[in-house]
Amino acid sequence: MLIKKTISILLFLFVIVLELSAQNINVKSFHSAPDDMTARVTAPVTDQNGDKCALIKIKTTQTGFAFEGDMMGIEKTVQKVAEIWVYVPFGAKKISIAHQNLGRLDNYKYTEPIKEATVYVMELTTANVRTVVEKIETPMQWLAIESEPEGADVYIDDQYLGTTPYAKKMEVGKYNYRIEKSMYHSQAGVVNLTSDKKETINLSLKPNFGYAKITSSPENGASIELDGQPVNGKTPYVTSKLISGKHRVTVKKPMFSAKTIEFDVADGQTINVNVSLGANFGTVNISTTPLADIYIDDERVGKGKYTGRVMPGMHIFEAKKEKYTSYKTQVEVYAGQQKSISLHPKPKTGQIDITSKPFGAQISLNGKSYGTTPNTINNLLIGDYKLTLSKEGFGTVVKNVSIRKNETSVVNAELPKGRKITINSNPQGVQLTIDGIPKGKTPYVSTLSFGSHKVQLVNGKRREIKQIQITQAGNNSFMFDVREFCNFTVQKQGLKLPMIAVKGRSSGSDFYIGKYEITNKQFLIFLNDRNISSNGSSGKYGGKELIHLDRGCAIDYSNGKFYLKNDSRANHPVIYVTWYGANEFCKWLTAKTGKNYHLPSEAEWEYAARGGIKSKGYRYSGSNNINEVACYTSGGRKIQNVGGKKPNELGIYDMSGNVCEWCSNAMVRGGSWCDEKSRCQVTYSSRKDRDNWYGYVGFRIVCSFENTEEVTQNDEELSSGDYISQYNFALKKLNAAIARHKQANEIMDAKKYNEAIKMVYTEYENVIPYFERVLKIKPDEKNSMMVLKQLYFKLKNEKPEYLEKYNKMKSLLEGV
Repeated sequence: MLIKKTISILLFLFVIVLELSAQNINVKSFHSAPDDMTARVTAPVTDQNGDKCALIKIKTTQTGFAFEGDMMGIEKTVQKVAEIWVYVPFGAKKISIAHQNLGRLDNYKYTEPIKEATVYVMELTTANVRTVVEKIETPMQWLAIESEPEGADVYIDDQYLGTTPYAKKMEVGKYNYRIEKSMYHSQAGVVNLTSDKKETINLSLKPNFGYAKITSSPENGASIELDGQPVNGKTPYVTSKLISGKHRVTVKKPMFSAKTIEFDVADGQTINVNVSLGANFGTVNISTTPLADIYIDDERVGKGKYTGRVMPGMHIFEAKKEKYTSYKTQVEVYAGQQKSISLHPKPKTGQIDITSKPFGAQISLNGKSYGTTPNTINNLLIGDYKLTLSKEGFGTVVKNVSIRKNETSVVNAELPKGRKITINSNPQGVQLTIDGIPKGKTPYVSTLSFGSHKVQLVNGKRREIKQIQITQAGNNSFMFDVREFCNFTVQKQGLKLPMIAVKGRSSGSDFYIGKYEITNKQFLIFLNDRNISSNGSSGKYGGKELIHLDRGCAIDYSNGKFYLKNDSRANHPVIYVTWYGANEFCKWLTAKTGKNYHLPSEAEWEYAARGGIKSKGYRYSGSNNINEVACYTSGGRKIQNVGGKKPNELGIYDMSGNVCEWCSNAMVRGGSWCDEKSRCQVTYSSRKDRDNWYGYVGFRIVCSFENTEEVTQNDEELSSGDYISQYNFALKKLNAAIARHKQANEIMDAKKYNEAIKMVYTEYENVIPYFERVLKIKPDEKNSMMVLKQLYFKLKNEKPEYLEKYNKMKSLLEGV
């Protein structure tokens, strides 16, 4: 470098101007560097007391400084590249800094406490030195320095220039370079820049750190202090980077003695550090007879059996149990000792004398048998008991008795010989026989002896024979369904709808289905009675189109009323009706009659089309010859009056051909006048859009076999006493809808779930007329009002008209 300096003197003229002010030395920043181990591990200096000094690394490119400490002094200063190391005793408060050209900074007070073996960084700012250079052009070349990892400090000729990756265009010649990065070993060398080519230096820095995996034995879960600082974690614990060299770890855990050890970290290595802890506890094994809560020093620790640790010393062990005298003992436990302790709380008991009339009754206390009366039962725990006395042929006596400590309770009971019961039927007024003896007509109220009785009810051709059991705790009311299951006709507001009884193959599967498809004349009555609105091209209700008044439709609208275009089409099946229109017709009829009318499920439709239990297995509904039973493409290609062909085995017409029929899930069945015969088979089905209408789709209705009877009068009059049966019937319908809602919620397939929920909400809507009917009979029936409020709320987003009903019902309930 001497050659280089000589050349520089020959080639450059230097004009150096020092810009001095009143204060030329200032501290820009001062802070601790907790991750720097220089003062603790790599280059420690001790003071006169043998304690490790704190190290202040003063960042400055100037040299020639002098330092003075406070009363504690300064132990050592070391000039480093671009910084000066000043070692001071811990607890120092201030420092003075002087320079021959830059002046003096007196008594700078440290902004942080000076701690033992801790590194601090002070950054100085000084007056500027400006060098004005008139330069004669000299050869230049690029120097590029890269490192792995990046971000290392670059020093050229002991001058800090930046961090890697670093590149600079420099005069040709030889240079000393040095690369430094925290937690890595520094690398240095000489580079010769020539005008021929640029120089690139690639350096892989070797780690000056490692890791430690700290465990504790015999148990992990201990807290850790590393080099005097607590860490956020418990054993087993893997440290972050630790500078290579010696470190100290302290491990602490309750019930164990704390322990400190030192360990060495090697470059790039992970060292396993296990700290063996000494036990500072005794172990107790506690058992109770009988099973009881266990307490140690008034703190509950378990029940029946307990094994755990306690600190050495005297402890109180106690067993507590309801209705027992607690057991308590004091035991001294030593460190490392295994101690077994048995606790025996004593029961608090009394006794009871029990007699009965007649003798020989079985005695049961809280479900446990104690022989027969008369009897004395000893050593019963104090408290309340449920006493049951029972004997064949007599009623059961149930009493609550109390047992008190060291006392005798007395019970003398008489067992009843029979029970008052009620036998009723649907319909009422049928002949009743009990155990072969005629008892008149239902309803029947009398007292029957305990035991089994044979009951017979006769209603016309229907006879029901049942065995009933009369017990003290069993039913005291018996209801029998003896309705005759037969065809009936709905007659309401000009409607005349014959319904066919379809006997199911299993109990509870019976239903009624329309003998014919719903006609234009019948649907017209519904439209005008329901006050369906129209814009001239369709009939709408609740925001949904019910029927499209196409030119092919037999129904039209004028002057606020629907009418038939041609009376000759009155008995044609209604077409251009949507699924919503068919479903709304069912709800209207349900409200009018109080019976559950709805569209058939696909299973109901096909079962009826095949002929039910009378089925002969025909391909079409009623015959294998389609021309006998169906109007289809080869039969004239036009709609005919309902009932124009041969009926099937059950007496149902047109389930093959004429028009397809809506089902409850928006599938259509049966084929139509414009279909080939393959689509008229009883197995064929097709999905349609609920909102759409078709010139070949109509519908027929189904009625559940519940509360059905032949209706021959135009308007039903119900007495005020009928509201209870109406409410119970409505409640049964609601519970069925709720059950189906729960089933729908279990469907995982999104498409099937949405279809199921639509059906559930339709069923909820079908329930509404039943509860509205209850309120017509008894307007202040609060339960029905509350149910309707909830149903209106569920449906108000689907159909706006229910919002008004919801608000009205809410106001009514507030006034009840």
